[in-house]
Amino acid sequence: YISEICKAYKFHPSGMLFRAALDEFKIKPDEMLHIGDGYSDIVGAKRVGADAAWINRRAATWNHEVKPDYIVTSLLELFE
Repeated sequence: YISEICKAYKFHPSGMLFRAALDEFKIKPDEMLHIGDGYSDIVGAKRVGADAAWINRRAATWNHEVKPDYIVTSLLELFE
């Protein structure tokens, strides 16, 4: 999903972008895993009740109140 096409951004308070994906695929939030590399990715997914995986390629520290469900260093690590 592209924010400009949906006219909403990942960090939108209503979770519009994530809700659009849930609606299109006809799935519930607990059936979705959003993978992203930033705060807006994690918070946006969590706002709609979806799990979120943070790709931490730079060994950074997560210093935010809302926590990702998974922390990985690459997409390949998700398969494990």
